[in-house]
Amino acid sequence: MEQLSIKEKWEHFDNENVIYLDNGKVIMSYSIKNFDSSPKNCWKLENVYVQDEYRNNGLFYILMNDVFNKCKEGNCKKLWIEVYKNAFVIKKYKKLGFRFYSYNKTLTYNWMKKII
Repeated sequence: MEQLSIKEKWEHFDNENVIYLDNGKVIMSYSIKNFDSSPKNCWKLENVYVQDEYRNNGLFYILMNDVFNKCKEGNCKKLWIEVYKNAFVIKKYKKLGFRFYSYNKTLTYNWMKKII
């Protein structure tokens, strides 16, 4: 696969959605929510998605870098994610500095990252 350059990024942060497009095709996206409850200044990352044919070429890390920048701009102190039992995905989040926080009865693991 050729080196991908993201040509377009649609952002509607008021609705907490960010979508990346390449020639009009959605290639990756995420949703982020700002919680006013405990822990203070904690945001939740949801619906992280990279289209199958675009995986394993670093786009996930580009997406996550964008997430971290948004967190810093918005004074987010901690970022929370829920991950279904998936060793491959958990390894990627661990590499980014997420740490295990708790286990949920819905078979998801909660992970937290401190934003500096």
